[in-house]
Amino acid sequence: MKWLWIIVLLVVGIIAAVFSFEYLTVGIGHLPSWVPGNAPHHHGHMRTRGYLAAIVAIAAFVGAGWLIYKNQLADKAAKAATGAGHTDAARIDLIRALRADLNCAAAHYDLGCLYRDVYMLPAEAV
Repeated sequence: MKWLWIIVLLVVGIIAAVFSFEYLTVGIGHLPSWVPGNAPHHHGHMRTRGYLAAIVAIAAFVGAGWLIYKNQLADKAAKAATGAGHTDAARIDLIRALRADLNCAAAHYDLGCLYRDVYMLPAEAV
């Protein structure tokens, strides 16, 4: 489920990039029929729509990159928790991951297991 929004944002970004390319490079009269704004026998380009589509593509790619970074941070913290002998570093990484995303289930679970199994603190694990 965590990759669903990344895939959606990437698809939206690719579609917006294609529309931006079409609007900025192809004349109004020569736009394909599947592109909104096709007006036969007109000259010029639809620059406003092209720039708007480019902004949407950039925003979608930045959003997908941010979600990928956030997921990698949580995965790094989860892997650090399973590392042998580095329990303090693992705890710090898990707390950082929870500060970045409070709803990260993997970080909550791994931090609870760390408190219960390593630090022998069952009350904090719950």
